[in-house]
Amino acid sequence: MKTNDLPYCFLIFFMLFFQSCDDPLENNRRIIVTGQFFDEDQNPIAEIPIRTEAQEIYLGEGTSDATGSFEYASLETYRNFDIVVNPPETQNSIYSSVIYSSQYNNSMRENIDRYDLGIVTLRRTAKLDFSIIKTTSASDTLRWTISFPQASCSYSFTQKVSNAEIFTCYEEDFLGGSQTPARPDLDTEITSLLGQEAVFTYSINSSAEERLIIPLNSPNNTFDFEY
Repeated sequence: MKTNDLPYCFLIFFMLFFQSCDDPLENNRRIIVTGQFFDEDQNPIAEIPIRTEAQEIYLGEGTSDATGSFEYASLETYRNFDIVVNPPETQNSIYSSVIYSSQYNNSMRENIDRYDLGIVTLRRTAKLDFSIIKTTSASDTLRWTISFPQASCSYSFTQKVSNAEIFTCYEEDFLGGSQTPARPDLDTEITSLLGQEAVFTYSINSSAEERLIIPLNSPNNTFDFEY
């Protein structure tokens, strides 16, 4: 092989490689996603983002209006896809998030071009600024967990999203760890549901476990634990 032929060989290789990549999108096919967002008091919620995605590829997005209603066009895909309400990175942090995940293949949705979510109720969230602070010189080890309701729901559906089944919804989540003399302090933030409780369980060295209840009665809450 001549040296001058090498660039052409690499060009052919890359062309074949990219042609073999699996394109998840249906050719020039669109779907419509509609619905309406309300809070727990049945008030419409504006400015809630919603999008359709498949394996981290964004297919379409929209935002609710003053009546809580939304309607947007999305690219279609032959893969399973998600309809994500209030995505974490664009989240209206006052309200919870919801994910609807499709669970069917392309042949099952050939004649489906509209997905109506109907009325979607979102719950108000509460932030907890959670800190552990060592205030003594003793060489203590603190073992701890904190449990709290998640601020999200997940549903799965086959053909009609209105018949979606609950996968998980506002279930208990938790964080945990150990604070040692080498790493005595901690500062983090938790997102849960307004009006609920977080439970902090801890033990110092070999002592018996103790529990503290943290009410989440405000949109922004603070809990500092000193040991």
